[in-house]
Formats: sequence, C-alpha cells, structure tokens
Amino acid sequence: MDASFAEKYPDYVAEDGSEVNVSEQQLKDAVESSVKLVGWLASELRKRELAHIRAEGMTPQ
Repeated sequence: MDASFAEKYPDYVAEDGSEVNVSEQQLKDAVESSVKLVGWLASELRKRELAHIRAEGMTPQ
C-alpha cells in the first residue's frame, strides 16, 4: 500500500493508515478557504482584465 498520502496529510488518515477520515470541521475549513481563494482570484483577474483593456485604449464595461 502506498503510504505517501498518510505521510503528507496525517490529520486526514486513520491511525492505522487504512482509511481517509475528514471531519466536518476540516471539510468546512477547506470549503471556506476555497471560497476565499476563488474570491481573491476573481478580484485579481478583474484587475488584470481592466488594466489590459485600458492598455489597449478600450473602454471597460
């Protein structure tokens, strides 16, 4: 059995290493972090989009 996942993410693996266990709190934290990341990425993408539009002499919509 490949134990590399268990070695990298011990908080997500049962003590005997036989199964992955994700608590409800771990799942909520992961979802919250993902939503924050997507929000940040959307903001950064919009900034770059507007900068490109202005650099091309176009009007942002």
